Amino acid sequence: CPDRLAPSGRGLRRGPDLGKLLALAVVIVVALFAAVPSLRKHVTNEATSIRRSIHPNYPKIALQSATATNSGSCPAPRLKDNSTIYWSTHASVGPIQVLTVTLAANFTGDLDKVGITPMGPDAPSVGDATALPYPGQLSLSAGGTPLTPTLVLANPPTFRSFTVKATRPRTIEVSALSTDPGAPSNVCAETALIFYDRT
Repeated sequence: CPDRLAPSGRGLRRGPDLGKLLALAVVIVVALFAAVPSLRKHVTNEATSIRRSIHPNYPKIALQSATATNSGSCPAPRLKDNSTIYWSTHASVGPIQVLTVTLAANFTGDLDKVGITPMGPDAPSVGDATALPYPGQLSLSAGGTPLTPTLVLANPPTFRSFTVKATRPRTIEVSALSTDPGAPSNVCAETALIFYDRT
């Protein structure tokens, strides 16, 4: 008698539906991501870390106040826009001149960079206009803990940016280890300092 053929497809073992498996895997991953806060936080932190390493931002650190010691007859430091300090220094004689900056109470980040800009005088100085007592070398500390490196500034003075790191500092101390040796003793030079976080 003639062979009987099974109806088409009947009795054959079918392979797994790849589309359904992929959809199920996606559902499981999404469910885990939504249900486990620690996993969600970890993934978010990793994404943020990658973004920061590729395209870092350097916002200015908000400052609360600034004071200076051993300033002689130079003006007291000025704080502008809660982010820029104008510090006047004189020729290096006697005790080291120190600027102490207190950061804003709500700042919880880290120090990552410092920008230093020599400000030109409002009026001609005594003698050579380039011989003003701008800092030549600066050392920084955070809450009394020394930070590296010692900053060597350009001569003639120009804007410089330095990487200086401190974890959640409350105060930053800047010491003028030296100033322009050719500067007269009866004038002051003003330098602007800005401190930066990294986000």
